[in-house]
Amino acid sequence: MAPFRIAILWRGDREARRTASAQNNRYHRIFEELSGLGIHAEPAVYDEEFADGLALGQLAPGPPLMLAAFIGFKLFGIAGAAVAGAAIFLPSFLMILSILSLLQRMKDLQWLRAFMRGVAPAVIGALAVSLVQIAPHAAPDVFTWILMALTVGVILLRNVGPLPLVASGAVIGLLAKNEFVERLAEWAWSYAQKLVTG
Repeated sequence: MAPFRIAILWRGDREARRTASAQNNRYHRIFEELSGLGIHAEPAVYDEEFADGLALGQLAPGPPLMLAAFIGFKLFGIAGAAVAGAAIFLPSFLMILSILSLLQRMKDLQWLRAFMRGVAPAVIGALAVSLVQIAPHAAPDVFTWILMALTVGVILLRNVGPLPLVASGAVIGLLAKNEFVERLAEWAWSYAQKLVTG
């Protein structure tokens, strides 16, 4: 019988999963418990795939909840993506639709405005923490750190949408496979280090 694939993020790569035990990985305990119930389960998403899915989710308008569709696709293909996408968006859509007239009447209430002003910094803080946690997996080497820093710089200094930046990053990543571009990046890095150290 094929193993169940559960939609859980495995913190680490496939090699870490193969060498994991209850002593060296807290996530391993989940799979031990499932095994005790007679269920042979394997994680559906690893750190590097999670970073890829999050990047794909950023291409779509709206929140990175499109990651649910990515995980659904990884598990069950197109049908899984459709079901997971509907499951993540439909409940909140129906809830908002059902209270829309009430929200229209409440939009001028002072306490509601204060609540909305307080929610914005909390969301920004949560996104910043997520960025710090996922950055080492999204940028595993010096080249991708430089590319990420350039991207952040462009976002802060120019009003550029995510699609041109993602497309540019993809082209630069493909070109980076070329040996000349790698040498150029190494030269630029060593030059930047010389500038910093004096």
